[in-house]
Amino acid sequence: MEEHPIWRGYYAKEDGNIIGRRGSPLKPIEHHTGYNVLTVRNKDIQKQYRWHRFVYECFNGVIYSDKLVINHKDGDKKNNCLSNLELVTQKDNTNHAFRNNLRVGKRGILSHFAESSEEEILEIIQMIENGYRNCEISNLLGIDFRRVSDIRHKKKWKHLYDYFTGELNV
Repeated sequence: MEEHPIWRGYYAKEDGNIIGRRGSPLKPIEHHTGYNVLTVRNKDIQKQYRWHRFVYECFNGVIYSDKLVINHKDGDKKNNCLSNLELVTQKDNTNHAFRNNLRVGKRGILSHFAESSEEEILEIIQMIENGYRNCEISNLLGIDFRRVSDIRHKKKWKHLYDYFTGELNV
């Protein structure tokens, strides 16, 4: 059991439990993000902490860099055992989330980059498959030829193009 370096009287155990100033275990509050949080108090000051960050800081000291975050190795936001926590960069944390399907990229119309509906893209794909050139499609539909090229070369809307042409294994 280790005391927090700033919030005196609060302790964390290696199993992820936190002991309050009165010596009893604290109960986590579930934040809308899915993480457990706690509120610590010291005289007139109080702060809400993410549970896993508090546990990590008790054993390893306070992290002062906003570029570093505490990652749950197993991806379980509720598993706050010290052995499940690691200090990583924000980029590594994001990569870990995508690699383990904890986050999924938004494709097609769900992407905030989408400029066209799926129906419009299917029309472009149909024209490509029928032999139209990029400039012809661009002129007929009044869109930039580079957008057509991105679709043709599967830089954009690849999932829809693959589905349309039967290259997608469904």
